[in-house]
Amino acid sequence: MVDYILRNYPVSNEEYAELETSFDKLCMFAAHQLLNGNLKNNHTDELDDVIQSLRWAVVNAACYYKRQQYLEDCFKVYKEHITNKKALKTLSMLEDLWRNRTKKRQRFTEQNEMELDQLLNEYVKKEFRPNKNAPLVIDNRFKIYAKSCMWNFVRSIGKGITKMKSLRSKMVSLSQYDHVSGMMVGGHDKEDSYD
Repeated sequence: MVDYILRNYPVSNEEYAELETSFDKLCMFAAHQLLNGNLKNNHTDELDDVIQSLRWAVVNAACYYKRQQYLEDCFKVYKEHITNKKALKTLSMLEDLWRNRTKKRQRFTEQNEMELDQLLNEYVKKEFRPNKNAPLVIDNRFKIYAKSCMWNFVRSIGKGITKMKSLRSKMVSLSQYDHVSGMMVGGHDKEDSYD
């Protein structure tokens, strides 16, 4: 399915340049933060490799978002232009499958998309059909989606990295030491009076 989406909803050079200007600093920051927490050096990728992987995650997000926009536009169009009851019933089932794809763990597959395209080609005039090759619109919805894809990628890499917190979890901090040593006077514990 990933290959299908990347092949049918590609990111152009202009779109990639726009993505790079919008997300490059965030990719660099996330990669830097990720590798800074690598205390035991058990993650050997270079900073540039991690940045490139994060850029790829953003490109994947762009392809998926373009597909999502196209399908949502298709579902808007069919309600306005199709009157055939059999086609409406099929399109309604496809729309239900698309809307509930995360709730019921169903997928909107290539075959479902081809069926949708075939119905739209048959019943909707060309000038009213959505453009499958429409340019990417970088709006707030896309930014949130791309950042969540980046975050998921960083988390998947971060699972293999030994972080600072786990190394220090069983040590006594300086403030705890001061508190404990403040209770000691002349090598003996202060005696609490309960008078």
